[in-house]
Amino acid sequence: MSYFLVVEPDPCDVNRDGEVTAADITALYDYLLIGDMTYYETSDVTGDGEVTSTDITAIYNRLLGVE
Repeated sequence: MSYFLVVEPDPCDVNRDGEVTAADITALYDYLLIGDMTYYETSDVTGDGEVTSTDITAIYNRLLGVE
């Protein structure tokens, strides 16, 4: 019998590199400021249906340890 571990991706890991870093914030800034759609599918960090500065704040809070 085989078992598979299903791991949900971290919503703050916008660029899906396995780490939550300033690069994820940069990806959101690029989307919001210049319309870079590279990480469009993963940009809604808060899950509210919109990509706004609130998503950037969520990553900042995660990096600073604020919940």
